[in-house]
Amino acid sequence: MSSLVGSTGLRGKGSQATKLDDVLESAKTANKQFLRQELVVIDSKVPSLYVCQKEWATVHTSVSNKIRYLGSSKATTCVLLFFYSKRAFSCAHYDGAESVKFTLDKQIESILTPYACASEEEREIIKVSMVGGFVGDGITEGHTISKAILAHLDNYDAASKNIRFELDVVLICRENVTENRRYAGKLEPIHGSAVYDRVSGTIKPCRWENLECITPELLFRSASLYTADKAAKALFDYNNNAIVVGQRQYYSVNTDFIEGILNSTESDEELLLRMSTSPYAEEEDFIKDLKASFAFLKENPYYDDYYIKMKGRRAYTLRSEAGSNGRWVWEKAQK
Repeated sequence: MSSLVGSTGLRGKGSQATKLDDVLESAKTANKQFLRQELVVIDSKVPSLYVCQKEWATVHTSVSNKIRYLGSSKATTCVLLFFYSKRAFSCAHYDGAESVKFTLDKQIESILTPYACASEEEREIIKVSMVGGFVGDGITEGHTISKAILAHLDNYDAASKNIRFELDVVLICRENVTENRRYAGKLEPIHGSAVYDRVSGTIKPCRWENLECITPELLFRSASLYTADKAAKALFDYNNNAIVVGQRQYYSVNTDFIEGILNSTESDEELLLRMSTSPYAEEEDFIKDLKASFAFLKENPYYDDYYIKMKGRRAYTLRSEAGSNGRWVWEKAQK
């Protein structure tokens, strides 16, 4: 593990900018360990918290908090950014440099705990991991998002907060590229799904199963990535150990455009080429998910916030269903 201070990591506020190549080089050992691990299957049998695109969540460790896995999936050019310490763990699914700019400080500060340290060696260690950030076949967005994160961390005054960042897994950009299994001559990410495992204290590759069954309001949260909000949305209230879903500002997606996609006679592959910035790197259900989101936007258009007014602010708490093979469910909290 490499410290994000010095010649191969983030040099800190006021220093020379960190080079992405240096970060990737210093993370090679951690990346190899990550890649050797078997995929963790995340389903209702394990207590987990899923972060959708353009969302972030921080969990504080406590006896009352049972969440074991925190993470996300389907990050191609997007970057999954993890922070974790003895006191808290956090994951954000960043889909652009703008969401990094408006969110990253909030994500970092959510994991901090106020206590004084006498020296750099005694500062609280915050480990940092990144997964996703695909580049290849002329696609550069993953590189842009990754550099935005590093630049933001470079400018974060960690010393004044009595913390010290340490680099762990950084599977992004050139380190997260392999030959495409479906399209000859094209590239794809090695991994776009990852979780933090609270038990082992490590980042692991994963596969999420039956997301709609273990993720409250998945369709609304997925559709609302097409919003006018610049910042990623905070998902978890760590003071009350609850998922909180509130108002999200809709982006004015043209209704004729939505109808055109939903009624299109084009094949999924043709739509993929038209709708994705990284069509050959997307997962197979990209168009299915897109159409589901657009169908939701058609029923709940941006100019009619009935869905929000009807449901209001909703909270969900995690509980175990006794007698149901140990299933964990997010249950809507009573007002």
